[in-house]
Amino acid sequence: MIEIVALASGSNGNAAYVETGSARLLIDCGISALQLEKRLRLFGRDARSIDAILVTHDHLDHVAGIRALARRHRLRVLLNEPTLVNARTCLRGVHTVEVFPTGEHREVGATVIRSVPVSHDAAESVGYVIESEGVAAGIFTDLGVATQEVEREVSRVDALVLETNHDLDRLMTGRYPEELRSRVASDLGHLSNRQAADLVRAHAAPRLRHLLCAHLSAENNTPSLVTDELERALGTRQDLETHVHLTSRHAPSPWIRVEASPVGASR
Repeated sequence: MIEIVALASGSNGNAAYVETGSARLLIDCGISALQLEKRLRLFGRDARSIDAILVTHDHLDHVAGIRALARRHRLRVLLNEPTLVNARTCLRGVHTVEVFPTGEHREVGATVIRSVPVSHDAAESVGYVIESEGVAAGIFTDLGVATQEVEREVSRVDALVLETNHDLDRLMTGRYPEELRSRVASDLGHLSNRQAADLVRAHAAPRLRHLLCAHLSAENNTPSLVTDELERALGTRQDLETHVHLTSRHAPSPWIRVEASPVGASR
């Protein structure tokens, strides 16, 4: 079984929590340590029990709260070497930092964590796939395009946190300056609703039970645009019974529980 919740998701801060029978993992901490602890307590969880913080990349909305959280609770932090170099200020005074090379795997108890390269304008961005007892969850946010590595991993997971950052029409006709629009829409930027929908339509396997739509732009997206796009895509796949969930920058997502049985359940 794997349990997962997006504690925060958006340009002002990102953090996801994944729990298995043998590991409690935090993916990024771009919100304050106090806010992170508060949101975990909503689900009866304590930050002191976290086994490791996994870092996807060095942008502040993913690493801003790591230093305070890791130092306060003596938490282990795993990240690749380029991210470590670029995020060194945010890790000052953290003594339990370990290099986790991109493309390799680590084990926490019986839980296996795989680091997967993604396309984004940071030093060396990654996503993560977490596997335990025959269940797998993937976390892929902040990527401009779905590479073959991402496509392959999406076909193997039971639960997926996937970026649905913007509606392309809103982005191109909105208030962003041209330089920022180009950056967001580029292969090193952020995944659009349509790109996410195409990825799921083409590559999700029938085992995908839960899809958490992440990193929604407050300026260039709306919840209804996201759900409409994803539900249209899922509607073309009669073999999928996937539940779509929205994440938020202001509050945690629903708590998702994925069992090893053919039918997952959420609470």
